[in-house]
Amino acid sequence: ETEKLCQDIVEWMEEIEAKATEQGVLFSDLSEKRGALEKYRIIIRDIAVHHDMIDRLASKKIDDDTSQAEVDTCITRYEALKSQVAKNIKILEGYVKHHDTYYQAYMDATEWLRKINLEIQQSSDSHGHKEQVQAKQIKQQALMDKLPEGEVLIKKSNELNKNLMNTTSEEGKETLATEVDSLRQDWNELQESNSEALRTVQKCLKAWDDFQESFDALQSWLSEFQKQIDNEPKDPTPEDLDNWKLLLEQANNQKTRLDVLSERCEVLMEYSGHSPIR
Repeated sequence: ETEKLCQDIVEWMEEIEAKATEQGVLFSDLSEKRGALEKYRIIIRDIAVHHDMIDRLASKKIDDDTSQAEVDTCITRYEALKSQVAKNIKILEGYVKHHDTYYQAYMDATEWLRKINLEIQQSSDSHGHKEQVQAKQIKQQALMDKLPEGEVLIKKSNELNKNLMNTTSEEGKETLATEVDSLRQDWNELQESNSEALRTVQKCLKAWDDFQESFDALQSWLSEFQKQIDNEPKDPTPEDLDNWKLLLEQANNQKTRLDVLSERCEVLMEYSGHSPIR
């Protein structure tokens, strides 16, 4: 009976050893690492279930020295197997924990980039009246002030990514490298989009200021010019001709100012698309 029990245990251990004693195996991603960890947890539960067989074997009184040696070897082998599986579980728990920490950091960074990029797009055009453009400038500047937050998230993700290289397969390393490159590219593009959007609204506001300056100056002149016309006699005589010629000359002298206003109006239209300014 003892020999049969010992043989059954040995056969069972050979099956377990075939599943559980591989060393130095690396996995490509978090799901594979979790899968391996779960496999080893199932194995350790199986080992625990068979512990009563080991207790029964150890409790049997063996008279034959050879048989006792076989029993001792069987028990030692069982304990070594249990120890090795427990060790592998601890290692894999570390792999999973570190990879999960990285994955969360990577997702935090990508989600932050996605959210900020959407906000940039929503206020990136310079269309609308001046107050709308000013609001967009404030928004874009606020987004630029948020960039250091994203830089911290990306730096954290990249550092955790680097720490996974020694515990990940070659295929997994390629994926990790791709994720680093993707974050870097998205980060650079986001900064450029933000800067470009801010430059655009700033140019639009400059166009608004230039247009308003020319418009106000011409409007002021027209107001004064209208007063001069109103002061002229309703029924002019030949003696009033010189005054009218002078007024005409003043009006002609404003052509350059009118041309500047027209040019600034067109520039403003290109940026703002605000047709009422015409």
